[in-house]
Amino acid sequence: MPEGTVTATNLNLRDAPAGAILDLLENGASVSVLGTQGEWLRVSTTIDGQIRLGWVSAQFVHVVAPPPAAGGGNPVPPPDDIAHPVTVQDGKAIAPDGQVFAHSFQLGFFTLGSTSLVDWLTVNPTPAGVTPSMVRTVRACSLNEGKLEAINSYDNAFLSFGMLQWTAGTDGDAGELAALLALLKSTDADAFQTYFRRYGLDIRVSSAASPTGVLLLNGTPLDSAGLKSQLRAAPWCYRFWRAGHDDVMRRCELIHAAARIEQFHQKHVAGLTVADWLSSEYGIALVLDEHVNRPGHVPGTLQTAIDNLPGPGDPDPANWTDVQERQLIGLYIEARDNTNMTNPKLRAANITHCVHDGVLSAKRGSFVTAAAATGV
Repeated sequence: MPEGTVTATNLNLRDAPAGAILDLLENGASVSVLGTQGEWLRVSTTIDGQIRLGWVSAQFVHVVAPPPAAGGGNPVPPPDDIAHPVTVQDGKAIAPDGQVFAHSFQLGFFTLGSTSLVDWLTVNPTPAGVTPSMVRTVRACSLNEGKLEAINSYDNAFLSFGMLQWTAGTDGDAGELAALLALLKSTDADAFQTYFRRYGLDIRVSSAASPTGVLLLNGTPLDSAGLKSQLRAAPWCYRFWRAGHDDVMRRCELIHAAARIEQFHQKHVAGLTVADWLSSEYGIALVLDEHVNRPGHVPGTLQTAIDNLPGPGDPDPANWTDVQERQLIGLYIEARDNTNMTNPKLRAANITHCVHDGVLSAKRGSFVTAAAATGV
């Protein structure tokens, strides 16, 4: 994905080409170019440590295409050890090979990463059991979280990683990051040893199907804020960022992200399932987005939207067309806006842009699971 640098003194970040101003980007700010429309670039960037998406004038951004890497992907950076440590200088986290891989912010570090799911899938096959529809849905949601190597160690979840920012969990709570690592460990034990076990990190999940678990460091469960704070350090950020360059880990990220949809897809709301009420890629992407940001809200927010459906009308969604689906989606977006989600309006707008760009379908029945695709 092309990277760019802002050349204007202050550059407007807008919600659409020539649209409303969302924020200002300073001279020298880094952006990732997601797409183009005439003289406008759709970009992602960070402002105060938060991922922001929007549109900027192309004439004020110097764009440089990323150099090609062997095998069509980014090479895995070297490991850190006593002789080749991770260091921090002037607010920059520096890898053993001298590369700046993250920047300090508040209590820790962050980086958006550099490889999007779409970039990776251009040279890698989609894992078995993950449908193209699921890929499009996950991809839309990932725009609000990060890329495959993304890291955040500054907020109250201590360490977040990957395209859906799986976390170590707040305070003493279990987190979803352990479940992702459990998938890596069961998929490729050597890769788990290379990136984590060699440094004393292991995981404990309550069951094979558990979406959460606890990280262990040298046998000690990281089950308190004090113990988890070790994960904020630059070396641990580097180890996860480094693992995010490996195709095995990236494959696990996509599989784990797609599996998350199953956590809410068949949950009951108003006597039916989420899948009965919303069956478009657009609708499921919005629910996935809320589930990633505030999993406890689903399906309650959808229930609120259903309760606000106007009458008269056909109450059975089995008879609905695209019109009724879009009506419910509109009400669902409004209901999300009234929760404590992080930036719900912006998150919904980013997913809606995917529909406008033609990479996500709003058509009722467009979301296809693996079971539906195989006729199971």
